[in-house]
Amino acid sequence: MSTDGYNVGAVTVTFRTEPARAQVGQTVTLRLRLVNNAGQATDLTFPSGQRYDYWVTGEGGEVWRWSEDMFFTQAITTETVEAQAGLSFPESWTPNSSGTYTAHAVLTADGYDRELTGEVVVR
Repeated sequence: MSTDGYNVGAVTVTFRTEPARAQVGQTVTLRLRLVNNAGQATDLTFPSGQRYDYWVTGEGGEVWRWSEDMFFTQAITTETVEAQAGLSFPESWTPNSSGTYTAHAVLTADGYDRELTGEVVVR
């Protein structure tokens, strides 16, 4: 498992790849998680219907992107995260060749759009 994260005020954002060592054809779970550690609700503002994105890069550049060929609502939306609650955004990627890859994740909410990464070694 590989983990990266950051805080925005009382909100913690983490990105986890699991497993960090995989076999060709084995599913790797990519998960962004946001936890509101505050005693009150907080609002997240998204510039579109897209809440997050994941992509994987290798030696030759980008090899996979979750949002490729997807369409998202083009409207500003707000989502409330209650106190001591969280959101989780799991997706999966299945590598088709061996190598060392970097998985990238970004939450698209205003003020939370810092890129997180994790390494995945595929044998």
